[in-house]
Amino acid sequence: MRLIETYRAYRALTPEQRRLLKEKRVQGERTPAQWLGLLAGLAAYDRQADAVRTWATAVMVIAPLLLFFAALFGGIALGYETWALPVAIGLALVAGAPLVALFLATRSTDLANQLREVAIPLVALIGEDLGANARVRLGLDLRGGTVTPKLRETRPASKMGGRTIRERVFQDPWMSGAVSLSDGARLRWRLIDQVREYRISRRNARGKTKTKTKFRVDSLAQVALDLPVARYRLRPRQPADPGIRAQVLEKWIKLRGRCRTRQKAAEPRSAPLSEVLGTITGLYARAEPIHRPEVRHV
Repeated sequence: MRLIETYRAYRALTPEQRRLLKEKRVQGERTPAQWLGLLAGLAAYDRQADAVRTWATAVMVIAPLLLFFAALFGGIALGYETWALPVAIGLALVAGAPLVALFLATRSTDLANQLREVAIPLVALIGEDLGANARVRLGLDLRGGTVTPKLRETRPASKMGGRTIRERVFQDPWMSGAVSLSDGARLRWRLIDQVREYRISRRNARGKTKTKTKFRVDSLAQVALDLPVARYRLRPRQPADPGIRAQVLEKWIKLRGRCRTRQKAAEPRSAPLSEVLGTITGLYARAEPIHRPEVRHV
């Protein structure tokens, strides 16, 4: 059933979406509705492909082993000792090969989960606030935070408490965007992840070496908001916020904010959407619109 749903999701993609699925990078300017139409199909396929890949990973380990032992012991029980081992190996390979191919196929089109967790909800919220005719410039790099082109540093192996730790550092500027608001304000944002990969190896008492991989992700959200002086002013008596800078120029109030988060997990994860929205909201809270009195003509 999962395979059928994944196939249907892929068939539903447009030629442009299939091209983006291979390139895993998106750049352009569209309305929020157009962006959601483009990205939602990619997210639907990616969700199905993730489920299939998880299923294939489990089955391609269990199924070949079961077939191997069933054929081996079944052949021995029936008196075919000579052929039992080759037949068991052959059946295990036949069972495992399609699953490996399926895993590799879905892996090659895998998109970073930030698409579903951050990018699409953020564009949807912008569309709700700005209306259908707003134009949003967007840049997405959905290759993931640990691809080779993003590798910045490989540190020498270190030993600690009987463990050998190998560390690699990746820099992943995965999203940028900009939009002009109807009142003349301008909003820009940039999301960057620094991913630290730790491969930790330990040799047990039996001489076997076990290796685990862990990640630490330091996420940075940079947001810039330019407000026209003719329409906005800074709020008085605002408490100091070290993450927000304000500068009043002749024509613009320039607000700059940043938010840093750190997460440790078994796989790389970007900052949650709430942190990004909190930074944007914090900038807007520093200013207020100017309400000019109406001029009544007698």
